[in-house]
Amino acid sequence: MYKLETFLLLGGYPGNYRASQFVFDVHSTESVRTVLRAEGVRAVQTIAAIADSGSAISHDASLFALALASSPEFADAGTNIAALQALPQVARTGAHLCKYAAYVGGVRGWGRGLRSAVADWYISKPVGELATQILKHRQRKGWSHRDLLRLSHPKPPTPAHNALFQWAVEGQLGHLAPANIARSELRQIYAFEQLKKTSDETEMVRFIEDYRLTHETIPAQCRKSAAVWEALLGSMPYMAMVRNLGHMTEAGLIAPQNAATALIVARLIDRSRIRRAKVHPAALLSALLRYRKGPWTASELVASALEDAFHFAFDNVESTGKRVSIGIDSSLLGGEAACNGMPHISAAMAAAALAMEFARVDSYANISVLQDRPVYVDISKDHRLTPVCQTIVQQPVSGDPSILIEHALSNGLQVDAFVFVSGRLPLQAFENYRQRTGTAAKLVLVAPSASGFEDVLLNENILRIAGFDSTVPRVIRQFIGMAELAAIA
Repeated sequence: MYKLETFLLLGGYPGNYRASQFVFDVHSTESVRTVLRAEGVRAVQTIAAIADSGSAISHDASLFALALASSPEFADAGTNIAALQALPQVARTGAHLCKYAAYVGGVRGWGRGLRSAVADWYISKPVGELATQILKHRQRKGWSHRDLLRLSHPKPPTPAHNALFQWAVEGQLGHLAPANIARSELRQIYAFEQLKKTSDETEMVRFIEDYRLTHETIPAQCRKSAAVWEALLGSMPYMAMVRNLGHMTEAGLIAPQNAATALIVARLIDRSRIRRAKVHPAALLSALLRYRKGPWTASELVASALEDAFHFAFDNVESTGKRVSIGIDSSLLGGEAACNGMPHISAAMAAAALAMEFARVDSYANISVLQDRPVYVDISKDHRLTPVCQTIVQQPVSGDPSILIEHALSNGLQVDAFVFVSGRLPLQAFENYRQRTGTAAKLVLVAPSASGFEDVLLNENILRIAGFDSTVPRVIRQFIGMAELAAIA
């Protein structure tokens, strides 16, 4: 069950994580298929529990595992039934359902049981909530709600459901639409259709405000208007605002001497908003560099606020409570070395952000640059990203990670987890440390520029990470605390 939990939590083959590459194939799902054969119903319960917990790096892993559990080829009849019954619990949104359809379609046929489960997903939701889901998540992975409704043929429990299904399948409001649709539970569908017909910005804003539409539920052509973005900004969640900074700049809402720009800057650096959004600093770093490199002319005020927000977001990261030793091979970080999975960020910046996180959040963490001996780096809570980045790359000398482990052993240092930014895996030194100290230490190897590793489980206490993206720091923390997280199921 450990391998299944690892797959669900980290989204890949046990012991390996590929940044921004949730690719599920025969190798990466072997652990899932093994557990499904041995303990199918319990495996479905684990899938549902981890999906509910919100602790997984990617929800896609749970959706793919549920698709396998739904297939007679990989699980028995009892497990298939349990998996289909768990569909609403695991596929909570319209996007989830479309992704599940893409996965399950690749491992089984669309028999009666699967069609009924998908139909039940649609008819079990209140029509207002369902309308919002269909508007927000119109398609994913090549599957749309039109496709799923035509396959599953759900029996509408209310006339409003019937009208909604007709709209989703036909692409326009038909004869089933209620006469009072503008005031009904389908009013957002009505507003969406009206927006498609107008090019008048004042009318667009009126529909958005009157019907409380969000940026996800408006037609694409409306997103070119600064007035529309200003209307949307009022109720826009923090990360939605961050993700749409480029669109707002292109539309002209973000501009010099603009009141909206001042509002956006104030919201970006609002610590209470950052805290409520639970945003990870790596996500803001990614957003910052994307914004600066986008096809628009970036506002320096907005970019500066994003950088401040990146530093403020470290308050959102919880300490592992572990003794962590981080070693950085600076020879990998020089020049234009980029990150696989996040090419707009340099490998040096990724390493610096990772080091800053542990230095700021974990009281028992130490950071060192690997040379012929560990050279410790003092990073305080006041240090900014650029100076830290310069510090770790100022002497680009290749260093062996084994040196740091041997240093810990020879000096009697108790370490719960070694984290290396390096291309070399110090397997023998690590095993020696565990045996000599009798500790359950873990090891994480981050190779920022690598595209992948061979899918071999070297050791349940070792995690290799190829590339770097905004999920990697969280993956590391998940893995270091995996013993506690495995108790979810």
